[in-house]
Amino acid sequence: TAVGSGMTALATLMHEAGHAAHFANVTQPSPLNSQERVPTSVAYAENQSMFLDSLVGDAAWRAKYACNEDGTPIPFDIIEEEIR
Repeated sequence: TAVGSGMTALATLMHEAGHAAHFANVTQPSPLNSQERVPTSVAYAENQSMFLDSLVGDAAWRAKYACNEDGTPIPFDIIEEEIR
């Protein structure tokens, strides 16, 4: 497997997409509490990132959305094999 490919790359991409979605939607002023700005605090920012990251390992999500370049879903037996 090439560097930057496979499941690790997909998990990283989804995680970083969560950060992008979070920062793209921050519209409120940012008060400073305990040296963290509220809408960009680590816990708040990691929430969406961890959620998207977790989808990569979810069998139901992968069965519905994971497909090849032709749009064909990956065979469920591959997903099932990873679960066992």
